[in-house]
Amino acid sequence: MPKVQNIINIIIGVIIAILILLVILIILLTYKYSPGQLSYTPNPFPTFTGNVGTTVTNSLTISNSGGGTITITEISYTGAGFSATAPSVPFTLSSQQSATIAVNFSPLTTSQYSGALVIVYTPSTQPLQILLNGIGTGTAGNSYPPRNGYPRLNGNIF
Repeated sequence: MPKVQNIINIIIGVIIAILILLVILIILLTYKYSPGQLSYTPNPFPTFTGNVGTTVTNSLTISNSGGGTITITEISYTGAGFSATAPSVPFTLSSQQSATIAVNFSPLTTSQYSGALVIVYTPSTQPLQILLNGIGTGTAGNSYPPRNGYPRLNGNIF
C-alpha cells in the first residue's frame, strides 16, 4: 500500500503544479492581450495663468498603462488662446510607454478661457478629452502704477 500512496501523492503534486502553471499562463495572456489604456499626468491638468500677449507652456504626459498597443491618430484642441505641440500623428505607444505634449496658453484679453485637448486613439472608440482652463491677466511688458495721478508705461510718465 505505501507504493500506491506514493503514486497518489505524486499525481496530486503534478495536478497542483499544472494548475499553478495554468493560472500563471492565464494572468500573462490577460495582461499581454488586454487593450491599451490611455492616461495622462498631471491629472487634473493645472489652470494656466498668463499675462496678455505672452505664452505660457505646461507639459502633459500621455501614457499607455494597459497591456496592448495604442495608436494615437489625432490630437486637436478647442478654445481660444490654446494650442499644442505634439509628436506627429499617427504614432504608437506600447505598453507602459509615454509621450509628451506641450500645451500652450496665449491670452489675448484679461478674462477666463476654457477649452479641451482631444486625443483620438485606437482601439478606443471614445477620445480622451482633457479640460483646459486659463486666466488672462495684466498686460505684456512692464507696467507701473500711476504716479501723482499720471499714467506710466515702462516707467515713463505721460
